[in-house]
Amino acid sequence: MKARTTSTLAIGAVALLALAGCSADEPTSSSTPVDTGQPTVTEETPSSTPVPTPSTAGALTEDEISTVMSSIDFEPDAFASTEEMFASVYPGVSASDAGCLLPFGVGWAEDAQLSSATTQWGPSTDRSMTAVVASAADENAAEDIADRIEDSVENCLESGATFELQGVAVDLDVDDFDLDINGADDDEGWKATGTLAGTNFTLIGSVARVGTNVVTIVGWDPQSNESFVPQATQMFVDAL
Repeated sequence: MKARTTSTLAIGAVALLALAGCSADEPTSSSTPVDTGQPTVTEETPSSTPVPTPSTAGALTEDEISTVMSSIDFEPDAFASTEEMFASVYPGVSASDAGCLLPFGVGWAEDAQLSSATTQWGPSTDRSMTAVVASAADENAAEDIADRIEDSVENCLESGATFELQGVAVDLDVDDFDLDINGADDDEGWKATGTLAGTNFTLIGSVARVGTNVVTIVGWDPQSNESFVPQATQMFVDAL
């Protein structure tokens, strides 16, 4: 992915929404700090607790994916749908091109390549990241899923899509981001930076495939996302 600048692509606006804290009625865990209306800052990295090794033949079950996610401090049962997760963690964001939201898990059910896989999703326990894991029947199908997500970032830039936060578009730079992942069959990272109302923000995203499984993560917290997203991606790769 080559570096690009666009005044219409405002995918980074979701980061600013998260800075205001999560919605009051969203699910919380025992490890989630009380919402003060300020960004959650944590000194801890994603848990290094060993995770059980799931079966390797064909697609994993939802329960197997959920076990992996829970062991890496993600909450697979926090939201009933990816759309519900997106609306809670990134409230008020809309896109003119639905494909631009695929890295967040939105619209997978309507996408032929993505809907064929067993899928689970959830935020990190501190709500600084969201993750979607897809497990396909074979490696070819998994490659198609990874390619679809990777292409969605590039295609979003090419399409001239617009994103709005409460009706405000955001100027944004998007470039490659080095994840430094070991053991993945395929991985790609991206970084979106911009300014809204004088406030700088950063989004870090990742897509990684290992065998028949694909994980995509987005982190919004500028105090942790450049380290947490690669770390969490590596832990998913190791577990999957």
